Formats: sequence, C-alpha cells, structure tokens
Amino acid sequence: CFVVPPYASMRGDTETSGFMLWAATLLVANILVAPCGGSAAQTECRDVVALNLLQKRATAVISQCPSGHSSFGGPMAVDVAWAGDERQKEGLQASVASAIMAAKVPLRAHIMVLRSAMPSFRRLFGIRSDCDSIEAAGGHAVVILYPFDADLVQASIPKFDSAKIKSRHLDGPEGVVRLYMHQILGNKVVIWLDCDTIVQQDLTPLRSAVLENGVTVAVANREISLSDMMDSSNPCHFEPDVWGKLMNATNFNAGVYAVDLGRWASKGLLKRAEEIVAKNNDCQGRLYDSVSQIPFNLVFHLASLRDKAKDFVAVSQTWNWDGLGCKSELDTAMIANASILHWTGANKPWLPEGFYRNFWMPHREHFSSLFPA
Repeated sequence: CFVVPPYASMRGDTETSGFMLWAATLLVANILVAPCGGSAAQTECRDVVALNLLQKRATAVISQCPSGHSSFGGPMAVDVAWAGDERQKEGLQASVASAIMAAKVPLRAHIMVLRSAMPSFRRLFGIRSDCDSIEAAGGHAVVILYPFDADLVQASIPKFDSAKIKSRHLDGPEGVVRLYMHQILGNKVVIWLDCDTIVQQDLTPLRSAVLENGVTVAVANREISLSDMMDSSNPCHFEPDVWGKLMNATNFNAGVYAVDLGRWASKGLLKRAEEIVAKNNDCQGRLYDSVSQIPFNLVFHLASLRDKAKDFVAVSQTWNWDGLGCKSELDTAMIANASILHWTGANKPWLPEGFYRNFWMPHREHFSSLFPA
C-alpha cells in the first residue's frame, strides 16, 4: 500500500497522471523488494531497491516541462522570487533549495533572468532548451524562469559612477528588477529573496503579514535609520521638513520582503521609484550610493508622509537576520533559530573566505538532490 503525497489534492487535473505513475512506482517497488525477505537484517535491501526506483521516478518528473506551472499548488502555494545573477549562481542554488525544503505548502519559485543568460540558467536547473520551468524532485515545488531585457529596467539604473556603488554584485539590471516584478510576474503576493539568503522556516507567515494587514509590503524591522545610509546634508534638495522626517525613518533592508504586486502596480509605485532614481542621478549620486535599496525605502516613507498612513508593516527581525557577510562574531544559536538568514556584506558564503558557511553549505549540497543533472 502507499500514501498519497499531501499536495496531491492541491494540484490540477493535468498532474493526475503524474501522481498515478508515482503511486504505481511505489507499488512496483513493493513487489520487487519482496525477494529481499522480511527480517530486520534484510531491511536495507528493500530500502535500497525502493529508493533507487523513487529516485528514477523523481528524475523522470523533473525532466518534463510541468503543465500549468503558473497555478501549480493551487491557492495555498507560496510564490517566491529571485533575480538570476550570473555572479551569484551558487547563492541562488542554495537559497532556492532552502526555500523548498522549509516549505510546508507547495512553492512556486520565480527566477527573473536576463534573456541572454537564459541558456545558462536552464542548464543550472536541468531545464530542457524548449522549456522555461521544471518540477523539483518530490513534486512539491516548481521553478519557473522569466527572461527579461535590460531595457525594461533602464530607468532605475544608476547613471553616476558605478565605482561608488556599495553593493558591486547588484550594480546591473538584476539589482533593480525587483521593482518591475509586477510587469513580469503579474498580480501576485510574492516574497522577494536576494540570492545570499537561506530560508529556515516556511514562508507562509511572511505572505500572510501582507494579506492580513492590507498593505503593499511586509519588511523586517531594523534598528538602522535612513540617516545612516544617506547623505544627511540633503544634497538633492528635498523640502527641509520632509528631509528631516526622512532622516529619522527606518531603513528597511530590501533583500527580503513580501509584496502585493497588484497594490504595487495600482498605486504607481514603480513610477515613484524611477523618479527617486532620476533625482539621485541628477545630483551625481550624492543622495545615496546603493542601487534599489534606498529607492525602495523612499517610495514607502514618502508615501507615508504624504498620505499620513503607512502602506507597509514591519515584522520580526527573524525574517531577515542580516549581517552574516560582515559580522564574524554573531551568536550561532540565534542564527540557527532565525527564519531567514541574509549574508549582507562582502563575505558571501559561497566564497572561500565566506562567513558561517556551515549554515549555507548543506543547502547548496542539497540542490543537486532536488534538481539532479
């Protein structure tokens, strides 16, 4: 006998044949392991035969282009988005694997990739050249690649000297595509993750924070103000009273957040972000030296001042436990208990000198089990 996977009822009719084959594989496994006998000493024999069959079944599933991937998992599925950056491939692999393994509901992984890099990312996930999606081994997650052109995001690219940009790994189109997710993914509630993150808890509560509070974004709380990240002398000439209030506002990290893309689009927040970028470009980048971090913050803080109402909710810092790439003496017990780890800083975990690699490496190694070549 066999147990139907818990996500079976959430999948569409197009997947029924896949689950019938999965069940049949288990039935055949039970038949073929019969010669192993029933004693405790022969348990390993049966396990090996069954495991080999199931691994072959998993490989068979992920070698196909799953139909109906946009509705995979039904309404309970969590949508998670990343930018596919050639310079952070290993980080992406580990982050995706961690989100899948932590998920208690089906997961749709949306990866936005420069069109020219699509062949490279298809190979990374083992996706056929005629496909843009693949189902992970185990059947509870799907990865979908979305090609985009650099022209789409040009209005948000810094025009000042790129040597000033702090986050050198985010100085291209991949660093700002998060602002354009609504044009690529449509009206979804999506959780954005930078590639230097590891997920250690199911992401449903982060999505729920947006839906239950009726706001556009949910971001992790931080004890850092915008005055720590910007030139407090007001070099781009904001109105003095507005500038003073902005300097006291919290600087949220844009590497992890949940966003209602429908609200983002309907409120015209992309246009506001592009206006902030243009203002910074006009004053030669003296306002801030990041890529999308400050525009993301200013969009919501300026709107809050104008509308006298916040369109964001701050959640516990555990949802973005950052600093792992720049602080070498963090409490490892607190790291182990955090919901999402974030390697902000130069010492990324895929680098030989990376910090806290023991929290990252198991997920990188598990990637090949989810997406075997």
